[in-house]
Amino acid sequence: MKKILSLLLCVLMLPILSGDALAVDIYTTSEEGLAFIAEYEKKPDGMSETDLMGKLRDDLVRSEDAVNTLLLQHAIRVTQQQFDA
Repeated sequence: MKKILSLLLCVLMLPILSGDALAVDIYTTSEEGLAFIAEYEKKPDGMSETDLMGKLRDDLVRSEDAVNTLLLQHAIRVTQQQFDA
């Protein structure tokens, strides 16, 4: 649910970004962004912190691809922090 809300927020922000933000960049979620998400995820019993971070990273791939596709289609440039959000 959090991923869907994050993606929706990014889509809603697209029209309000200024024209000087146009560029073509590909992003992945930073370690800081991943750590932030991990704070709100419940770690299953028996799963190590390393395994949890790996699973989160794998889960993020589809969302990252969707956001990057939208950014590229509209030639929108964002900062790493904006992408993480």
